Amino acid sequence: MRQLTVFAILTCCLYASVPARAARGMKTFEITFHSDPEGATLYADHEQRNFGYTPVTLVYVANNNLQDGLGCQTLQPVMVRWASGAETHSNSLMHCAATGRTGQFTFVRPEGLDGREFDVSFAMFLMQLGATRENLREQIRADWGRMFAAHAASTVDQMRTVACTTTAVGSTIYTRCR
Repeated sequence: MRQLTVFAILTCCLYASVPARAARGMKTFEITFHSDPEGATLYADHEQRNFGYTPVTLVYVANNNLQDGLGCQTLQPVMVRWASGAETHSNSLMHCAATGRTGQFTFVRPEGLDGREFDVSFAMFLMQLGATRENLREQIRADWGRMFAAHAASTVDQMRTVACTTTAVGSTIYTRCR
């Protein structure tokens, strides 16, 4: 698989006009990585660990400059690989204090490589899978809710009021319940 130089746009469109002092005291920041088409596998850090399919949000620890609301921080290398095997990477992404606590980066699939239609189909499959997963979660929540309600109702039906009278005669205690 060929590894190509990144053809991507850092879209730090998030509040670029916010003054740097707004980021002062920033301990962490988030970058959401996208791909075009979505669904590429994101590999990050020097070990190129797999972080899943885009979009993926990673949380970074801010360096001293960012914590002071000044300057920029260079991120560790990031790479994406689409289902077709097409790849692209960046070794020099930066996050600056002026952009605030969040940023976005979009990897654009390199032009001229075979497999774009396959990658788009895979992105659609992932979207359908996500919708199916959410539907199943909702169904499970509803089923658990119905089961809990049924159990609670049967427990109430099994409960009955009991009236007890306790009488002490000498050193003996008598309890009678009806």
